[in-house]
Amino acid sequence: MHHASATSPSARPHCSTGKGTHRHLDAVTAIVTGMSAAQMARDRVAQSIDVIRSCLLILIGLALPALMPAAYAETPDQTEAAETVPLDSAISREAWKERIRQARQRAERARRDAAARPRETDLPAPSPDDLATERILRDETLQVGDVIVTNKGAFVLRGREAAGQLILEALPSPR
Repeated sequence: MHHASATSPSARPHCSTGKGTHRHLDAVTAIVTGMSAAQMARDRVAQSIDVIRSCLLILIGLALPALMPAAYAETPDQTEAAETVPLDSAISREAWKERIRQARQRAERARRDAAARPRETDLPAPSPDDLATERILRDETLQVGDVIVTNKGAFVLRGREAAGQLILEALPSPR
């Protein structure tokens, strides 16, 4: 007498890729889980979407460095840091503190480098003469007939416009 063991082919459930088998498995799953066929279909669709989403994220992660090489280019500091950082996530507290200290140093160095570079939008600082000229032209105590000497020459105050602008008359420069 031959008994079917757990490893014999007759003891294993027979599964084929035919549509009838899937319907049979769906019916059995619905009975066991208490889910309707529509609920099971929604679950399969949700699982498929999750798998597709995961695959897309992996592909994007692999493709970005190739699509944007400048954004992923490593500086010598990054290369050194990558070589010194252990790959396992279980590092000692001291090693973690050292990594934080190094990161702060890199950030400070980057901040200093950025501050040292001239900015295109920065205007040159006004000269002391320009500052003195601006200050004297804003002086509210000036009166008609006062002589004003600026970095542009000597002027006589002839009055003020309604908006507060000074009316100046240039004096001839002495030769």
